[in-house]
Amino acid sequence: MTPATGPNWPPYNAYFHKAGAQLAPGATATLSITGAAAAYASIATETGSPGGAMTVTYISCPKQANATGSWWVGGIILWGRPSACVPVTYTTSAAPNRTHHAIIALGVSTCAEAH
Repeated sequence: MTPATGPNWPPYNAYFHKAGAQLAPGATATLSITGAAAAYASIATETGSPGGAMTVTYISCPKQANATGSWWVGGIILWGRPSACVPVTYTTSAAPNRTHHAIIALGVSTCAEAH
């Protein structure tokens, strides 16, 4: 993630931390902001709302010859703070019945582990 050095998401006076997403051909994944972070973080996508979303589902193009998958431009927006540990959950088409938990460190060196 690219660290934000000051509010850089005009006109919202928010902090945008850039990160891309890539999926293999034919794959899907859903990412959600969870817990208290829903009050101060959102997921930004290139074609989504400027205010971001709490949940985003990525759907990769079907498998084609020489395809490497699909990429998305975006990241996490922090509202009113330059840094945070943001808890998320995600599911993938590889294991659709399993919810994974992670914590994304934005502007901090480490965060506690997700359970």
